[in-house]
Amino acid sequence: EGCTVHFGEHSTDVNIVGEGEVIPNCSVSMPIGGNDLTCFVADLIGDREKSIPDKDLFATAKTVKERYCRAALNCSLRFQKFDEKREMYMLKHSSISSLTGKQFTFDVGYERFLAPSLYFHPEMVKKDIELSLPECIFSSIKEAPIELRNKILNNIVIYGGSSNIKGIGVLIKEKVQELVDSDSKEYAEMLSRRVGRICPPANKFVNVNTFKRQHYAEWLGGCKFSDVYNVFDRFGISRYQYFENDGFIFPYLNKT
Repeated sequence: EGCTVHFGEHSTDVNIVGEGEVIPNCSVSMPIGGNDLTCFVADLIGDREKSIPDKDLFATAKTVKERYCRAALNCSLRFQKFDEKREMYMLKHSSISSLTGKQFTFDVGYERFLAPSLYFHPEMVKKDIELSLPECIFSSIKEAPIELRNKILNNIVIYGGSSNIKGIGVLIKEKVQELVDSDSKEYAEMLSRRVGRICPPANKFVNVNTFKRQHYAEWLGGCKFSDVYNVFDRFGISRYQYFENDGFIFPYLNKT
């Protein structure tokens, strides 16, 4: 049993696995993905750094996101540190223009920790999103069978591109733990009123698992899956077949 959090390009998907299979009614998708972070970084450095060629802005922002972004436990404190010791926290990055071949250099600043915060404050870029990533995870687990919830809380697995952002696993764990503790406290208070005596809240612990190859987890899973029941021989198609139908593979799957 566990909870998987996939950091995709255009969305972040939360799924609950119980008794060896995904529980469909527990799945939650958050429309914030790695591409949103890249565009956010591009907007910030594009407005501030005029040395970056327009043609290279998106690729440069993607490099900044992958190389320098860190999840901040306390954004306001991190802002304060940046302002107090700017020379310590501002970084220099150099790249080569794809048009002229000349080198350009610019500062990497607040976007280092502001971009990952989109997962925790999505309203910064999309006003219509109601739940942050920790809230999506918590609501998904709340829909799971009650006897599985503690096991699921102890086995939250993150994978995908943005899962490699330093500190994001720790921050997810802290935020989900806050939601779990608050929910346990509310339930204990309700139970206390019902039975007429003080009932202490239950201790529930959250654990977020990471691993070295989490960036390629879906590819590793595909490799494992293709090795079962000759899946590759039955469903594998050639590159020619794929492009023959403009990437639409279902005609071939329907023939099997």
